[in-house]
Amino acid sequence: MSWTPATVVATLRDLDETTRIEAKRGLGKSAHASISAFANEPDLRGGWLVFGVVRDEDGHYDVVGVPDPDGLQAELSTKCRTLFNRAIRPDVRVDRVEGELVVVAYIPEMAPGEKPVYLAATGLPRGGYRRIGSTDQRLLDTDLAELASLAQSTPFDRRPQAQATRADLDEEAIKALRR
Repeated sequence: MSWTPATVVATLRDLDETTRIEAKRGLGKSAHASISAFANEPDLRGGWLVFGVVRDEDGHYDVVGVPDPDGLQAELSTKCRTLFNRAIRPDVRVDRVEGELVVVAYIPEMAPGEKPVYLAATGLPRGGYRRIGSTDQRLLDTDLAELASLAQSTPFDRRPQAQATRADLDEEAIKALRR
């Protein structure tokens, strides 16, 4: 993956927060939700958390820097390993942008069989999130079913149902299929 903190900050400034980029002030609950969402969202391929850049009143992103980038990296890596039901391994990079130190962390999408990723202390469904647009949305029962289906080698709607009987089949649909 070819990216740098400077290119991620430039994209943030160009497009604003998106499905794959989120600016954060710190590692609070909002960042935890974004980590879960980036790890869970199907086919998103993960996303970037940007620290050291803040949005001003006009909607522009100003580089303000991170006072302790080493501490932030350590805290982020530790939280990704311990707060969730499974360890997440972020790719964390520090770079100087406009003279200030900025920390950018790429949170990878987890494999289908490893989802959902959620805050272990909170549990499901409240502790898990999906990335919808530029927002982190709590998992719903339908999201859990979708993630479970994607984890199967055969999608949920294509798996045989042991309790099904011939009466459950639509004879007209079968005739149409045969034609």
